Amino acid sequence: MRWSRCAVVAITLFAAVPASAAPYKIEDLQALAGHHQWQELLAHADDIPTDKRGPAWHDLVDRAAAGLVDGATGGELGQLDVALSLAQYSYTVPDGAFARKLHALIAHLSSPATAWSAGEVAAKRHDGSIAVDFYAVALAAGKLAGHCGDATVGDSVVRALSGDPKDASTANAHKLAVVCYEQLATALRQELWAWGSGLDSNYFANACGLLKSHHNLSGLQARECTK
Repeated sequence: MRWSRCAVVAITLFAAVPASAAPYKIEDLQALAGHHQWQELLAHADDIPTDKRGPAWHDLVDRAAAGLVDGATGGELGQLDVALSLAQYSYTVPDGAFARKLHALIAHLSSPATAWSAGEVAAKRHDGSIAVDFYAVALAAGKLAGHCGDATVGDSVVRALSGDPKDASTANAHKLAVVCYEQLATALRQELWAWGSGLDSNYFANACGLLKSHHNLSGLQARECTK
């Protein structure tokens, strides 16, 4: 009996991957990688306990991230779908392949309207700080007018300003905050109060200079920001 290639692949993959109720093992992820099933691999990458994520695991998720990007089709819509897929997993590996691939992909979104829509979806479905990278594309194209007052913009900027000062998303949040300062000033100040005495927080480091440059701090806040 002759088997079609698709049938062989399907049977092999079905046999290699356990039932959805059971956590995937590293061998299962390797089997998925062998068949370029990147989406499923990423969906189950977190099944591997943190203390078991060695070089083999990191290599697999790096390959999956690259595979999603390389496999994007349909122009802008294909890129958007892949970008949002990567956004869902971008913090699985801090400072790793996902963040790099996501930022690279966002930078190549040629349509400001598509980038803005992606930002709104990312803000609602994923970590809000990811959205600032999409919004920055629209900002660079001069398409931000009229959106500075959007709730998702304020929330995303505040979240991203809590990140590492050297992070690309933090830099994008700062750019958005400068352009949209009039609409975001209140939210930025309220977040500063929320941190209280957390003077070593990233948010203080990122927001104090911005607020001070606009002379928009109370006496107490100004003193705290100079410490």
